[in-house]
Amino acid sequence: MKRRKFLIGAGALAAGGAAALGSGAFTSVEADRDISVEVTGDNNALVRLTPVVHRIENVPNEDRPVYFDGGIEDGTLGIDTSRSLASGVNANAVTWLGTPNFDEQSGWVGINEDNIDWAGDHTYTPRAAFGIENRGTQEYDLTFEYQYANDPGDSEITFEFYDGAAPALGNSFPRKIGTLTGNNSVSVKAGSSGNSFRVDKRIFSSVRIDTGAVGDDLSGALTIRAE
Repeated sequence: MKRRKFLIGAGALAAGGAAALGSGAFTSVEADRDISVEVTGDNNALVRLTPVVHRIENVPNEDRPVYFDGGIEDGTLGIDTSRSLASGVNANAVTWLGTPNFDEQSGWVGINEDNIDWAGDHTYTPRAAFGIENRGTQEYDLTFEYQYANDPGDSEITFEFYDGAAPALGNSFPRKIGTLTGNNSVSVKAGSSGNSFRVDKRIFSSVRIDTGAVGDDLSGALTIRAE
């Protein structure tokens, strides 16, 4: 499957003046400034993308359906159900990547079972397919979209998004963010109560694959936009 793309733009500041304001007046200024932009893999990026349940269970990267394409340090997040010995998911079936029970404590692990180096403090982590973590210095608007590469037939892929507050913390947790299909988008707005993608915030997804006939193709592009 195709992976997300992030675009980073650097702007230039120009200053000029044409008004004469006494003996200190000037007509133009030119100044150089250093800009440093390093490109890294998804696991180490400002908006971090990482497999979750397969890392918790210590499944080798080459055998994970949710994996780092290019390795843990420099790779990008990918989902591929034809990896290892499989050639796809079952026809006329429902397959989950990540726990379907994210609204139950049984779908979560405690901090002692979680071997992922999250930036912020946490008590529990869901057995999700993948997670998104804000490792930057500011809050972002976050938008998720999925576009099929081909006609999926009678099959459908669904992304369930929720935050990192476990059911053990109360009946209202985790906070459900939205359900993404190929026909809609899911957004997290900066400043929104509870769900805001603030610094150190973790958002997770469990992926539901509902299939029809053999040969249906659910491949496509998951776009994750932070701005």
